[in-house]
Amino acid sequence: NNDVDTASGDIDISTSFTWPTLASTVFAQTDTGKVADDEHCLTVLVTGATGNIGKACMKRSKGLGWSCVPTSRSMGLDLSDWGATRGWIAKVDRVYDLVIMAHGKQIPATLEELDEDLWYEVMAANLDSCAALTTVLFQEDSMAGGGLIVYISSIQATQPRAGRGAYAIAKAGIEALTRIAAVEFGEYGVRALCIRPGQMTESMQGIHFTDEQISAIRDRTILEWPSPEDVAKLCFDLYHQPSMTG
Repeated sequence: NNDVDTASGDIDISTSFTWPTLASTVFAQTDTGKVADDEHCLTVLVTGATGNIGKACMKRSKGLGWSCVPTSRSMGLDLSDWGATRGWIAKVDRVYDLVIMAHGKQIPATLEELDEDLWYEVMAANLDSCAALTTVLFQEDSMAGGGLIVYISSIQATQPRAGRGAYAIAKAGIEALTRIAAVEFGEYGVRALCIRPGQMTESMQGIHFTDEQISAIRDRTILEWPSPEDVAKLCFDLYHQPSMTG
C-alpha cells in the first residue's frame, strides 16, 4: 500500500524473487562494466516491496519472467538518505529496465497540527526518497536505455482531503518530479511516468477509514476501485508504450 508505511504481512522475498546475490538469470558485463541481465531477461527495481502495491508488482514480475530487485524501509534501506541510497545502488550493481517507486507514508495531521518533525518525516518518506533514488540511478548509470521509471502518486495530489496536507503536497511534488525527469533524462532514452490511483480498498480498510465511511464512498462511486494488481499490471504495460513519457 503506497499510502501507508507498513511492514505487516511481509513475505519471504529471498525465496520467491531474485536477489542480486542469488541471481538465477544469466549475467554479462556491459561496456561500462556494469552488471546487466542476459538480453532475454528484463530487470525491475521495486521500492515499497512490503506494501500491497509493491508485493503485487513483485508477483507480476515473477509471472512475466522479469528479474526483480526489491527494497523497502523494513528491509533496511531509507531511500531519503542519499548516501545510503547511493551505496546500495552501487553495491547491487544492476542496470534496470523498469523502476517502480511504490513506497510512501501517510500521517494524518491538519495544517494546524503539523510540526517540523512530522512535516519532514512525510516529505522524506514520499518526495525526498523519490528524488534521491532518481538522481542516484542516473549518477550511477543504473538505468538502461529505453528504460522507464514509474512513480506512484495519489488522487490527493489534486483532490486533497483535510488532515492530509503534507501527504498531498508531497504527492504533488512527485508529479512535478515525473515531468522534470522525463525532460532531463529523455536524451538518454529513459522515460518517466506517474500513476495516480484513486480510492483503493486495501489503502482504506482498517487504516484511516471506518467501514461506514468506505460504504458511503462506494455508494457514490460508479466504477470499481482499482486493486494493487491493477496498478502493477499498468506499471508493466506502460513499459511497452515507448511513445509515452512525462
